[in-house]
Amino acid sequence: MKYVCLLALMISAACAPVPDDTSGIVDITDGPELPTTPVAASNPGGSPDAEECDAETYRPLLGTPAADTVFPTGERLRVYSEADIVTQEYIPQRTNVVFDSSGRINRVFCG
Repeated sequence: MKYVCLLALMISAACAPVPDDTSGIVDITDGPELPTTPVAASNPGGSPDAEECDAETYRPLLGTPAADTVFPTGERLRVYSEADIVTQEYIPQRTNVVFDSSGRINRVFCG
């Protein structure tokens, strides 16, 4: 019986109305633009500017349409739109190729 009551309490709390007070919300859309070039991650035992992925191979594609490029498949390359939802784990050997809403590649980085 304890479980039923607890479940009912959790459901009623989840369905509670959301307050209309937005005074504590900060609008970040009017702030400065974020840089489009990645910050180099430190590489223990090596140069701090050394990349562990193949980003240099894909950087000549910056500004070109992503649809006109054939990318190899694999775990070490991720091609996605700025609007896509992607995982945020850092994998230094993975190359990320990002295209904008017009379909042009605008960023290539490791991670």
